[in-house]
Amino acid sequence: MRLSKWIYSCFGLSTVGIVVLTTFLFFHKGLAQRKSLTDLKSELQKAKTDTALTKSYYGLAMDYYFPLARTDSLKRISKEISALNQKTNWPNGLYLEHLLNGAIAKLNGNFYEATQLYFQALRIAEQRKDNAQLARCNYELGNCYSLLEQLRVSTIHYQRAIKLSKLVNNQELLGWCCNNIAQDYAAQKKFTPALEYYREALSVFEKIDLLTGKANVLENLGTLFYLQSNYPKAEEYLLRSNKMFIQLNRSKYMIANNYVRLAETNLALNKTIKSIQYANKSIEIASENTYSELLMQAHDILYLSYKKLSRNAEALTHFEKKIYYQNLKNQDEKTRMINALKLDYENKKHLEINQLQKKELTLEKKVNFILKAGVITFIIFVLALLIVINKIKKQNRLIVFQRDEIKDLNVSLEKKVLERTHELSIANQELIKKNAEIEDAIFNGQKIERKRFASELHDNLGATLTSVKWRLEAINKHNLPPKEQRNYESIVESLKNVYSDVRFISHNLLPTELEREGLIGALSKLVSDINNSGKILIHIQNDGIELDKKVAFEVYNILMEILGNILKHADATFVKISLIKMNERFKVTVKDNGRGFDIDHTSNGVGIQNIKERAKSISADITFISKTDKGTEIIMIV
Repeated sequence: MRLSKWIYSCFGLSTVGIVVLTTFLFFHKGLAQRKSLTDLKSELQKAKTDTALTKSYYGLAMDYYFPLARTDSLKRISKEISALNQKTNWPNGLYLEHLLNGAIAKLNGNFYEATQLYFQALRIAEQRKDNAQLARCNYELGNCYSLLEQLRVSTIHYQRAIKLSKLVNNQELLGWCCNNIAQDYAAQKKFTPALEYYREALSVFEKIDLLTGKANVLENLGTLFYLQSNYPKAEEYLLRSNKMFIQLNRSKYMIANNYVRLAETNLALNKTIKSIQYANKSIEIASENTYSELLMQAHDILYLSYKKLSRNAEALTHFEKKIYYQNLKNQDEKTRMINALKLDYENKKHLEINQLQKKELTLEKKVNFILKAGVITFIIFVLALLIVINKIKKQNRLIVFQRDEIKDLNVSLEKKVLERTHELSIANQELIKKNAEIEDAIFNGQKIERKRFASELHDNLGATLTSVKWRLEAINKHNLPPKEQRNYESIVESLKNVYSDVRFISHNLLPTELEREGLIGALSKLVSDINNSGKILIHIQNDGIELDKKVAFEVYNILMEILGNILKHADATFVKISLIKMNERFKVTVKDNGRGFDIDHTSNGVGIQNIKERAKSISADITFISKTDKGTEIIMIV
């Protein structure tokens, strides 16, 4: 027999029998263990609830009528389950209904319909998050897609079923999933993964001691080795499988199928006599049960065997029988296809009629609803209109009354508003006056405190520094070693600088020039003192601005802080200070030719923060512009 026929017959791609039988063997453990019809009907009578009745009906269908392929009985049971589910709307009942209908469709060869029904069962299992049911649904979908020759999709479902069966520890389902996915791989000539899955399936079935599973896997392994031209190994596994099937005595089809496989294997091994013996055994069993496909395959092997032995007359006889059964098989397939198409057409027609009836019923309901809604809406509209008219009349009367009241209230309110406005104006002026007095008091207090602090610095700290300086100068430095002389001169010089700084700070805490001559006078005196040092030249540009004492004081301190930073850090030789009027504000600019600084890294320094805080206290905007070795420009808008 040709390779393609071998693959299809062995892996269930052209016949429903093997896949349906495998499903039955897995879920119902064979004919020998199924319950009797009397027992199943007894369970039906004992069922007291609708859910229990649903389970009993499903058990009756799958344990008794499904292995007998009694689709008429299965359909009647499906209707009973459907009627119960309409009453209870029990999710598990709906799941069982879809599962049963899927099995019926598969028996009839309607694999697409079966797939849709199994997907409906899958959705219910997903909603219930039932991993056992999800494993079962994916297994059934894998079988359907395998029958439809969509092996890539069937493999995906088998792999999901394998994962879920491991999760729920369903070893039996795991074994059948591994067996079936191996069949798909073998049909695609992917022999390595097929062999791995067959071995895993055999290991599982041996572990749970399931003879049916072991017999199936051994037959499939024999087929796999045949496809790989390992004929001795193929014969070994097929013989082991056939021995188990005979021991089970449950399926004549599987035994006859095994004899065909053994006959073909022996033909490949050039054991022609044994090939004829096995083929005749297959014909003997297949003839009793009218397995036309197996009869066709067996006669084909006999034809090839007798032809090999040059017994042409016998070869011709079996060739004719092969053609007969092939035509019979083709006719069966055509009949099944026609029946499937007819059923599909009837289903679609029935569905269209139902949809049309539903549309007519929906349209009738809509018309009735619109008529009723129209009448009710009209009545409501008339009632609402009467209520609105009555409310408008009442509101008009109320408006006239309220209008007169409002007129009286407006006159009274205007008087009260004028009186209150006058009171608030007086209170506001008093507040402004008080605030000014408080600000003057605070500023004067600060002035007094600054004078006291300046006096303390000059009189106490200055006197102490002078005393220390005199005592140091009284020491004869010539009596000291050279290194100590240098330290002595350094200390004396540092004391002079400290004394100068103390005098500078005490003087500038509240310079008398700021009190007497204002900002420009005090600033001029400060600049003059710095210029006299000869270290730097400072130039002032002034537009004759006049400032409030508090603002002038803060601006003076800011400029003093800026100049102090320039003298300490900038290494500048020239500084320009400009004070320019700008409408109601004025602009202060300080620009030097020093070494500048990196604003991004220096903006958080104490000196700059002090300047910013002082500027903020008088609501001034201040900007720093500086680049390394290109000087610094500070702009303040007051």
